Amino acid sequence: MEPIYRPADLGGPPPSAPPNRPGRGGLIAVVAATALISAGLGTAVGAIVIKSTSSNAATVQPTNVAGAPATGDTHAQDVGLCTRYATINSAMPRKDKNAAELLPGVAALETSLQEFPGASHEIREAVAELVSVYYARMAGYAPVRARGLAEPRPHRAAEENAASERLWNICGLDQE
Repeated sequence: MEPIYRPADLGGPPPSAPPNRPGRGGLIAVVAATALISAGLGTAVGAIVIKSTSSNAATVQPTNVAGAPATGDTHAQDVGLCTRYATINSAMPRKDKNAAELLPGVAALETSLQEFPGASHEIREAVAELVSVYYARMAGYAPVRARGLAEPRPHRAAEENAASERLWNICGLDQE
């Protein structure tokens, strides 16, 4: 049986490559130059706007929840770190059975300390203390024994509760 349509029966010349368009390199160069100039102008305008608005800003000294004077940046960092703590705390298991259940939350708290380096000293210290207490709790699950340079601190529930309550209060999470 012969195919119904043979390639020769289609008619017309075989398809050829598209014609070579001279000058495409020049068009690409123009588009790239326009993009670079636009980016440079945008950066310059942004810098001028930021500079002009920062010199006219009111000099109000906000305070953080702990009552200490804070710069606008410190306040924003405090809010970020406390929000991160509240989120992580709500995601932590209420009745953990092993260290692996705690590790993601503890690691996230540690990362938060690095992400918000400008937060107030009191809040950063409270987060760091809670992280330390959680590490003691994780070490108790294994149990990790003291040997060589490894000296895990013992876990004490009262210490964990105090560290958690301190951070909760400093962040103002006790307020409705």
